[in-house]
Formats: sequence, C-alpha cells, structure tokens
Amino acid sequence: MRLFGPRVAIEQVKEEVSGMILIPEKVDTHFKIGVVTEVGDGVVAGKDAPDPILVSVGDIVMFQLVGVQDQMSLYKVGGNMTHILLQDDLLARTQKRIALDTIEILGDWTLIRVTMPVEVSGIILPEKAKLPATFQYNLEQKGSRVALECNRGDELAVERMRCTPMEIEGDAYVYCHQRDIYGVIG
Repeated sequence: MRLFGPRVAIEQVKEEVSGMILIPEKVDTHFKIGVVTEVGDGVVAGKDAPDPILVSVGDIVMFQLVGVQDQMSLYKVGGNMTHILLQDDLLARTQKRIALDTIEILGDWTLIRVTMPVEVSGIILPEKAKLPATFQYNLEQKGSRVALECNRGDELAVERMRCTPMEIEGDAYVYCHQRDIYGVIG
C-alpha cells in the first residue's frame, strides 16, 4: 500500500490490562488502539513542504472513531482489516498497556487530569459533587503542535462537552483538542 498526504494505515490491536487482554468491543472505552502499518508522504496540495509525519510504522497509537466513521475508514489490505486515517485523528502514541508513563499525546491533542477538590470545611452533597463546575481540569500532557501557553499542572477552563473521558491507572482524565481549551485559571 502507498498512502498519499498525512495519512496512516492502522490495524486494531487489543489493550493489555493487568495480564489480561480485553476485547475492545466489550470494554467501555471511547478510543481504540492500533499498530501503524503504513504512513503517507505528508504531501498536501497547495503547501510548499510536506506535513511532518508524527508516527512511524510499528508505533502503537490511540485513535477515536465511532459508528459510521469506524466502518467507513476500514479497508481490507493484505487480508487484514485496516483503518486509513489522517494523522490528525491520532490521539497518542502508547503501548498495548495504557499507563501514564507509556502515553505520548500527539499533534493538537491534550491529556487533562480531572479531579474534584476536597473541601476542608463543609459537607459535599452528592448532587453537588457531580456538577461539572466542581471539577478541576489540570493539564497533564500536550501534543507537539499545541501552541497554547500552558504547562503541566495548570488548571484549565475547557469546553466540557468536547472532552472525552478515559481512565488511566484508576484516575480520571479527558483528552481534548487544543481548540477546546478556553484558558488557564489562576
């Protein structure tokens, strides 16, 4: 296969969790994991130079496709079902075991830790504890093309409806595109 532009071909793999292999269709995740089998040439019509390719053949990556997108990106290549995507659709480079020390956010994406601050005085009622306004969003990691002036640990104001939840090692995170970060709080 020979891909044009900033495209990648990916064969889906299963995530390893504590020695078990989980079948993605049975797990409540918003992303998929796959191995890069081909990369494009990065050439984009109208641009003087090719787009830099963010991944290499053999890299394990996270990507998000749902419903019709998932089915429409699939092609049978060499007997294997293969997704063909734009590299901008890739969220992170990782390993088959998702952990904070194995994930590298790519491109325009960010990884944000979600916490609920503990109030020292007073009682937090269950209905208030679930209000998004009570959550804190702190930058954990940003991709190489994120041009926002924010650093790891900064509290962020984010477009909550465009953040996708995920759990890493028992902690709550979201990933979102840099365009969905409004600013730094504090």
